[in-house]
Formats: sequence, structure tokens, C-alpha cells
Amino acid sequence: MLIGYLSLLNRKVKYIENIIEALQTALPGPKAHHEMLSELRVKELSIFTHPVPAVDAAVLILLYQEDNRWWFPLIKRVTDNHVHSGQIALPGGKYEIQDRDLEETAIREATEEIGIAGDRVTRIGKLTSLYIAPSNYNVTPFIGLYNGKPNFIPDKTEVDYIIPVSVDAFRKKESRKNKTFNVRGLQFESPCFEINGHTIWGATAMILNEFLTLSAPHHP
Repeated sequence: MLIGYLSLLNRKVKYIENIIEALQTALPGPKAHHEMLSELRVKELSIFTHPVPAVDAAVLILLYQEDNRWWFPLIKRVTDNHVHSGQIALPGGKYEIQDRDLEETAIREATEEIGIAGDRVTRIGKLTSLYIAPSNYNVTPFIGLYNGKPNFIPDKTEVDYIIPVSVDAFRKKESRKNKTFNVRGLQFESPCFEINGHTIWGATAMILNEFLTLSAPHHP
């Protein structure tokens, strides 16, 4: 029993260590992003022009352990007049002047949106930044490790509900789909992830695909 527990603990530690090591090498961002690129994004990058510089923003992939598996939370945004209304996303938001850096932005926004304790997040590293044309955001994704199991509390002004998902679910071949979407009056095809009845596409899918690509060789 003890040997089995220690072996499991060692695999958990090794998984995080290998992610940290992989983050020090050339990131797979452009290739991984392209694998989940939608027709809409290609159009948006050619159509949208903004008179002001892009707004710095950050999102958080918050890893935690449950049932001997790795999980992280996604959020379903509330339906309003925002350009990303109703979409499934990673917790995060724009940089505020009081933030020391974008990593603090990611943790602060996650604390506000999903009710985690920010002081229980260990910073692991960052992935490749991604420009989102409709909102004029330049988003930097960060990876964090949560100490314990989070007690999620959604901020109902921004978050409809929280979706805990396992890393394993994204690694199943059947989770990857191609679907037809209708967004802002445009119909287009896009790769996406289908997880427990939820569709993850666009920038969130591109970011997660880089994380999955980076961590795949070391997944226990």
C-alpha cells in the first residue's frame, strides 16, 4: 500500500517537473494553435483593425488533483453584449495597473471569477501569447498548480457556471471534432473539443492544444 502511494506521488511530482522542464524549451505554440485554427479567426485577422494598441490580458490553466487525475476549471461566460458572450473559456481577464505582472493578472482574475484562494496557487510558467482580434486582447496563458482541491464559487456577474474538466478527457481521440458554427452572422467550420457535452473552440481550444502538446510526452 505504502509503495503504491509513494509511486503515485512520484508520478504526480514528475508530471509537474516535466511540464516545467518543457516550458524552458521552444514552445509548440504556432503549430499547436494552427491545429485548432477556425475559418472565422482567419477572417477576423484580415478584417479587424483597431486604432489603439492591443490590451494585455491573461488566462489561467489551474491544475489540481482529484481521484488521482489532473483537472482544471473552464468557465461558461454569462450571456450579455460582450463579444465573447456565452462562450466557454479559461478564467482570466485584462491586466490592471495594480497587477505586478500578467501572471498576477491571471491569478487575480481567477480568484475573482471562480472563487479560488490565490495564495494557494503555485506558479508553473507561461505558454505562447495569442492575439484575439474581436476584443483586441493579447492573451498570455499561464499554468498554475493548486494546493488542494478548489472550492469553486462563480462570480455570477461574469460566470454562468464552472466546468471542471480532466486532462485525460482532452486526450481521448473522440474529443476532437470539426463543427459548423454560426457566430456574429458568420457561418464557418472549426476544429474544436467536445468534452461532456461542452464545445470548446477558438482561442481557448488553441491555448489548450498547446498545453496538451507540451505536456503529452510526460503525461502519466
